[in-house]
Amino acid sequence: MASNLNTHLSCSATIKHDHFSSTFTSLVIAWLSIIFVADLVGNILVIIVILKNPSMRDETHTTNFFLLNLAIADLLVALVIPFSIHSAYKECWDMPMVLCKINSFLVTLSLLTSIHTLMYISIHKFVSVRRVAIKNEFNVPVSRKTSCIMIVAAWMYALVFSIMTVISDPIYKEMTLQCGPRYPVVGDETFYLHIANQIGNLFIPLVILMFCYTRVFMYIRHHANEQRRFSSTSSDGDTSQSEKGVTLTMVIVLAYFLLSWLPYIVYTNYGTIVKGEKKDIPHYLNPLAYCFGFMNSACNPLIYAWRFPNFRQGYKDIFNKSKYFVTFADGGRKVRRPVIPSMVESEAGRRTSAPLASISDVRISSVSDVWVSSTESPFVSEIGDVKAIASLPQ
Repeated sequence: MASNLNTHLSCSATIKHDHFSSTFTSLVIAWLSIIFVADLVGNILVIIVILKNPSMRDETHTTNFFLLNLAIADLLVALVIPFSIHSAYKECWDMPMVLCKINSFLVTLSLLTSIHTLMYISIHKFVSVRRVAIKNEFNVPVSRKTSCIMIVAAWMYALVFSIMTVISDPIYKEMTLQCGPRYPVVGDETFYLHIANQIGNLFIPLVILMFCYTRVFMYIRHHANEQRRFSSTSSDGDTSQSEKGVTLTMVIVLAYFLLSWLPYIVYTNYGTIVKGEKKDIPHYLNPLAYCFGFMNSACNPLIYAWRFPNFRQGYKDIFNKSKYFVTFADGGRKVRRPVIPSMVESEAGRRTSAPLASISDVRISSVSDVWVSSTESPFVSEIGDVKAIASLPQ
């Protein structure tokens, strides 16, 4: 029978730690190992793609700043998974208590940063779509400064709450994978802290998320109806469709986040209502809750590849071993530099001061030289053997 599950379990204790069968332990360790590799590789790819492609960091793509922030928060999960693997194997804590506190701190920081980043993304999309649908401000996106303020706010809130978690003296509870707060006891101080946590970190963000995305889709539908009535230009339609596509992707990311962490939410609330020494909590509940939650961090890069062509192409470019070069002719001087294919259009637009949309007809072929030029600043991409010429408007 399990001992008091609301006390710290050290490996030096005389209790026998054999709640997990060898099969279950092997399954959890293999599951966590796959998540660790996918999380590490996938989110590093997301960060590289965004940082290496200038067009993904301009004023019209501020959503990518939030995706970069999510990737960094997801990488924190990769830091705590080794603790979980070790705990699954030992079923007790044999490391210094300072690492137990760090473990609890990182788990809390990652989870809260992610949920509040998703909340701010919904606010970001609400403001952006409202400007298009109500005020017809197609070229006034949410600024970088405002986006960065939202991102800093998400980290500061998560940081403060994570420090409070450490101050509350986290422990390694029996039949778990992580160090964390004690199970709440009804009527005790821990119970009221748990209620405050649920309201501030789950209920309020979810209400804001539901309100923002509901209004976003209402604005998109309103704007589509207005377009049909007044025969708006195709560029207006493209903007509306682009906003709708990005917003739908963010809703998918949010839905997967909630589904992934739903077992954890069930686990923490079930742990609250179990009376006494919490002996009736099933031994498999905590490991499964954390494994499903950690899966979210590994799958976000796959969602971006599925929904965003620029991420999909960016991943391919990173693993592409071929060398691509761009030669810029400026005032009679030629500058030749290596680039990745997804950067070619953005570099061309930046060098010629032309909008990216104006070079949407440029195509890069692995078997051809592609020459793209304007009257002021010719742009040459040296790729292969055949030449194609396009003119950029000024």
